[in-house]
Order: sequence, then C-alpha cells, then structure tokens
Amino acid sequence: MDIKSSSDEPLVSVIIPAFNVEEYISNCLTNVLEQTYSNLQIIVVDDGSTDTTGLICDKWSTRDPRITVVHEKNRGLSGARNHGVSKAIGEYILFLDADDTLDPETIASTTALAASSNSELISFDVQPIDISSGNKLSRSERVSPNPFPICQKSTGKECLKFIHAGNLPNLVQTFLYKGTLFYEKGFTFPEEIRFLEDVAFVNHEFDKINTVAYIQKRFYRYACNRSDSLTNTKDIKSITNAFNLIISLSHNRASYDSDYINYLLNLLFYTETLLFNSNDFDKKLDAQMRKEIHKIAPNYLLKSLSKRNLVKVLLTTFHLFRPSFLLYKHLNRH
Repeated sequence: MDIKSSSDEPLVSVIIPAFNVEEYISNCLTNVLEQTYSNLQIIVVDDGSTDTTGLICDKWSTRDPRITVVHEKNRGLSGARNHGVSKAIGEYILFLDADDTLDPETIASTTALAASSNSELISFDVQPIDISSGNKLSRSERVSPNPFPICQKSTGKECLKFIHAGNLPNLVQTFLYKGTLFYEKGFTFPEEIRFLEDVAFVNHEFDKINTVAYIQKRFYRYACNRSDSLTNTKDIKSITNAFNLIISLSHNRASYDSDYINYLLNLLFYTETLLFNSNDFDKKLDAQMRKEIHKIAPNYLLKSLSKRNLVKVLLTTFHLFRPSFLLYKHLNRH
C-alpha cells in the first residue's frame, strides 16, 4: 500500500527511533501495521545501531511501502527524533519507542478527536508493561503518581501543569501532535541533552500550544524493566547536563507552587540515583545536587513536599540518601 498524501484520512507520520533494539523492533512494527488506521508514514531512524537492528528494519521496509528506514551515526534519542521529523510529511505526528507498543485503536481515536476538537495536541494515558512477562504494572508507581486529567480540553500551559502535578508523565510518546507544531512553530528536541530529553522538550515547547484535548484511555503500552535499557546507567557528562537542565528549570520560574517543587525534586532525586549507579561516582557533582535540593526545598516549604520527597530531603540533609539507596539496591539483589 502506497503512502497517501491526499486521502479522506489525514496522513499520520509515526517516528520510531531505534538503537540496538533487534529483540523488540519487529514486534513494534507489527503493532503499528496492525493499527485500525491505515494512512501512515512509518519512519524508523536507525540511530547507529551496532547489532542487527538496521538490517531488520530494512527487511521490513521491503514488506510495506509505508515504512521508510533512515540510517545515521549515533546522535541520541533527540537527534533521531529530529531526523525523523525532517522526513515527516504527515498532518499529524506520533512518536513511538522501539520497545513499546500501542493499542490498535490509538491512531484512529486520536486523529478523530484532533479533528473534531480542532486541537494541536492530543493527550492519552499510558499502561506500564513488564517487558519480560507482559504483565501490567502500576501506573502510579511507574509513570505518574496521580490520576489522568478528567478535563476534555485545555491550553498547552495547563497541560504542562498536569505534568508538573504528576497527572501526566514526561513522555512525549503519549501525545499526538499537529504537524504544524514542528513544521511551522519550529518545535525541536534538544540534542545536547542525552538524558531527561522529554523533560526538556515539554517544558520548552508545551506553553506554545494553543489547544490540547484528552482521551482517558491507556493507549500507550510503556515497556519497563529492560535489563539493557540506556536509562539504567548514564555517564557523568549526561548526568551533569541533566542536572544543569533541572537548574535552568528552577531558575526560570518566577514562583514555585507545591506541585512544581515536588516535580523538580523528583527530577533531582532520580538524577542523583543515576549518579549513584554510575561507574564513575563524582563527589563534587553529588555535593552540587545536594545543595540544589536544599535551595529548592528550604525549611519553610517542607510542609509542601510529598511524603516521599520529605523523607528524601531529610536523608539528604544528614548525608544518608546515598547509603540508603545503596542498601536498598543491595537488598533487592538478594
């Protein structure tokens, strides 16, 4: 089936960054081809894979003309997404990670809502899945601690507040985008960020969006517990860049509310745990993180913290956060 640039159905560009995912990419592509919506441009960006990912993708492109494969030197997730956008011609754009899948009705439902609501962005819910067993995992523990928004429409700024409040995750894949956001408004992913890319994107771009509509269905199937996942270990440069991003988010805010304080602290504590996991632990960077934690959560604002963050702040104060984390990690291994 040829890509239809003119059709009763708007063309949707599905962009799939792929790096060393030979074990998962065929399942991902099968899932996209099984969507009930057929007018698709499927762009797979082989981001310098060193396994057989590129070869597998090339074989898939011979089976269905809707699939286009581009090969590039490794630029990271943001670079791969930007490359995919540069090839996109769809009226709408959807991002999908190569180890994740979608409900079969995802594209049909989101494009229908985008058209009927005249929205630039469609938000849908996510279901975490254990990648080994296929079992469903807790949404509140894995992606967002608070329930999905019950509203039907909002502005981009209000959508960003839902992310800060923990109602929506920092996952750019859980949205359908009007193509003009990238083609005309110039949305782009920051390639200098190799970790917390989605955090950078939503905080830099979402306030430029006029209308957002919401579907309260868990369309996105988010794979968790990959043993080889790049989020399990990070180099010091990536962690430092992520830390600098969090500092910029804290400094660019005129005033803090409790949701935003907890949002920043969640990012800081998550980044610090990756520092603890790093093969090259940096004491100076650890000290800078602890200092920033106490700047964001001064004593008079402790009452605004979530219980989990309050405990972590107290552990950090007494230099017990890292020992507690390492003990927890050790116990979970046995």
